[in-house]
Amino acid sequence: MLIYERILAVWVSISMLLGIIIGYFFPAAVTFLDKFQIANLSIPLLALSWITIFLSMVKIDFKSHNDLKAFPEALGVSYLINWILKPLTIYYLANTFFFGYYKNIIPYDLASNYLVGVMLVSLAPNSSLVFNFCDMISANPLYSFAQISTNNLILIFVYIPLFTLFTKISGISMPLNSFMVLLFAYIVFPLFTGMITKSFILRIYGKKAFKRSFIPAFKNLANICIILNIITTFIYQSKVLVDNFLHIILISVPLIINCLIVFFIVFFVCHNLKLPNEISGSAAIISSSNFLELSYIMAVSVFGLKSPVLSGVIAGVLINYLLMVFLVEITNSTKNILQNNSNAFKNLPQ
Repeated sequence: MLIYERILAVWVSISMLLGIIIGYFFPAAVTFLDKFQIANLSIPLLALSWITIFLSMVKIDFKSHNDLKAFPEALGVSYLINWILKPLTIYYLANTFFFGYYKNIIPYDLASNYLVGVMLVSLAPNSSLVFNFCDMISANPLYSFAQISTNNLILIFVYIPLFTLFTKISGISMPLNSFMVLLFAYIVFPLFTGMITKSFILRIYGKKAFKRSFIPAFKNLANICIILNIITTFIYQSKVLVDNFLHIILISVPLIINCLIVFFIVFFVCHNLKLPNEISGSAAIISSSNFLELSYIMAVSVFGLKSPVLSGVIAGVLINYLLMVFLVEITNSTKNILQNNSNAFKNLPQ
């Protein structure tokens, strides 16, 4: 395993801290980054987010639907939790905390903005780091690719309708046309350009070269972009994080609870179905991850860098990156417990 992956929590924590320190104590850095904007949108953030998502899409096996029949139970559980239970639980938890427990701490209008941010960050699975997390638990690669690939396809058709449903229930109107444009720019377009790029590489260099040379190169470049993206994001949001630290902590509570609920339900249901750790762990990790790059760029593009919606998204970014590393450790610590399941599935495709 790469050193980067072994100390992923350290890299992510250092990147966050570095971004906060630079942004808060050296405001000239924010002023400098502001010079690179189009229509009040940060070009560095847009570029880094798009490249990161594109590199994730290139690695996806778009023929993985052929492998779906090998993992019906795990995929079924993951789809059910991802697209039905997870949205319901985070909406319930966010409403309960923001408008119930926190009603004397957070004003109603501010709580509504936080709810929008939390829903944006929670409704889409598959962080760009999810491949790293799956590698860290020695997940079955065919299952991981099948789950991530199909999640991205489902996301295209389900993400905006789900977000619209829950914001309408809360009486919050959203600029849906803007979200549709961003979904096309940051999911559909990278998805198809990734397919074309991978097809071109396979035709010219072959499958072995793609796996041995191109995937490691794409992975390393994606890791660099992720770290730079985290640093840049926290430079921009440093003042929000420091000045509204209590609110960030409060917002994080329902996000943490929901992530743990999703992880343990998927993990233990798969375990009870006698699936091995390499499958159950991967299903749980992917299901509990959030598409942080997509939610952040949508929030920035639609609401602006100074909107309180960003606080909900930033809390999600902060918590999900660090919590996923903790969940990886839990998954790895259960490998001996689930050894019998692994022995029963020795013939699973790899």
